[in-house]
Amino acid sequence: MGNRPCGRQGTGPCVLTPVERVSRKSLHVSIKNKTQEEVIKALKRLAKRVGGDFGEVFRTITADNGSGFLDSERMKAAAKCGEVYYAHPYSSWERGPNENGSRMPRRFPPKGTDWNTRTAERLQEIEDGVNHYPRRILAYQSANQAYAA
Repeated sequence: MGNRPCGRQGTGPCVLTPVERVSRKSLHVSIKNKTQEEVIKALKRLAKRVGGDFGEVFRTITADNGSGFLDSERMKAAAKCGEVYYAHPYSSWERGPNENGSRMPRRFPPKGTDWNTRTAERLQEIEDGVNHYPRRILAYQSANQAYAA
């Protein structure tokens, strides 16, 4: 978790995109800005949306070093997960699934898109498109197929 496709210059609305490590299934939730409070609220909304097994699906969180992810204890409580890990600065390879999970939604709206103009329905369409896309790492299954298995 941690990559958030954002609008111009990182201001305004963003999208939080947690990625499940094994199946590469990603969730997308809109946040107003990159603050800790917005990230915590988004994690709570995601946990409610997924249901009781959110903490079992997302057992740990690997976050970037952005200011929105500083409060690891509140993030663990909101996501009901075991641990929060942080990548080393400028070491994006330590968060491969997160980096790819952030790149995939940009196939739909390009980087720099103003998220003020995106509706919840459009965000859901993007999430569905990403999770139905076949991936080589999953033997050309989609993330939804791998998650169901």
